Amino acid sequence: MRERRNRPEALCETALHELGLVPTKQGWPDFLAFDDDGNLVRVVEVKPRPGSLLKPSQVKVMLALQKLGVNVQRFDPISGFYPFSFEAEARKRRVLRSEDNARRKAWRLGRVDEPVDEQNDHLRSIMGK
Repeated sequence: MRERRNRPEALCETALHELGLVPTKQGWPDFLAFDDDGNLVRVVEVKPRPGSLLKPSQVKVMLALQKLGVNVQRFDPISGFYPFSFEAEARKRRVLRSEDNARRKAWRLGRVDEPVDEQNDHLRSIMGK
């Protein structure tokens, strides 16, 4: 548990922990958008590029809001608004993780300058797959 300067917040955080809950102040969307009647219309997480990953805390909050029926969206300057998708986030993480693993293995094998696809092909041939 992180130390808070704001005493009331620290007391609240302790009380939540004592109830067996995990409080967080991280991961909240950049924007909450309301209509003229004050109804929450959508929440939006802004990223600089289409492929930018959300932090795990952001994914957790976006999923929780989505389960409550909130219209959860992402925004980037190239794509504009688009729906948040847990599956898309998970897919991006798997692809990045496998590319990262391929780069690490290639580096260990001294094959750092080859494109990732060639590195993966080489690793498959070594592993007999």
